[in-house]
Parts: sequence; C-alpha cells; structure tokens
Amino acid sequence: MEYSFWQTRQGGTPVLDDLQAVAQADANSGKSYWLQLSKVEKYTYQQLIRKLLKKLKGKNPYKLFELRFALPRKIARTFCVISRDSKLWLLHLVIKKKDGTKRSDIKIAEERAKILEQTIHYL
Repeated sequence: MEYSFWQTRQGGTPVLDDLQAVAQADANSGKSYWLQLSKVEKYTYQQLIRKLLKKLKGKNPYKLFELRFALPRKIARTFCVISRDSKLWLLHLVIKKKDGTKRSDIKIAEERAKILEQTIHYL
C-alpha cells in the first residue's frame, strides 16, 4: 500500500522531522522504523489490517488508525488515515516505552486529519 506524509501548509512534514530526531537519538530505532515502513508498500489493505494497523476505538470521526511497529526497546505508533485511492497518510508519530497513548497525541492526529480531509476522501 502506498503511503505519504502529511504536510503543513508551509511544506513541513512533522512525521519525517520526528523520525530524524529518533534516528539521531538512536540510530537502530531509526533504521528499524524505516525498514518496517518500507514493508508497508508490499502489503495490501487487508494484510495491513491483520498485521500492523489498528483502528482507534471510541469516537473516531476521521477513521484514524495506528500503524504499529516494535523498535529496539521502544514502541512506534504512527497515527494515519486511509484515502479512497488506498493511500496511507501518516499524520503523527509517537515513540513510547510502554503501552497507552496520550489523548493529546490523538488530538494532534485528529486536527491533521481534519485539515487533510479538505483535499482527500477517506475510506
């Protein structure tokens, strides 16, 4: 499945910026994330749902998913949406050491999904 990074109006890509910070802090985690992300392109939507994607529970007006990767000593969660043309849009990256996701991180992803919704249509 093809993927793209959400961009700000100024052209910045927060997920790529976060990935660069991760790679600078821990090169193995950065490499691991990129390796796993490269495999996403080989999967179909159904395979991603079974292996790596988890739909967020509760009130989820933008149909947000979590793309879940295990990194060395860390967990990577990238909030994303899927467009009707089967493209995975990466909105917000969270690197954590234990389970649980802050509501503030979900809010960031929802705000970005709302902006993106003006130009694409979700599944």
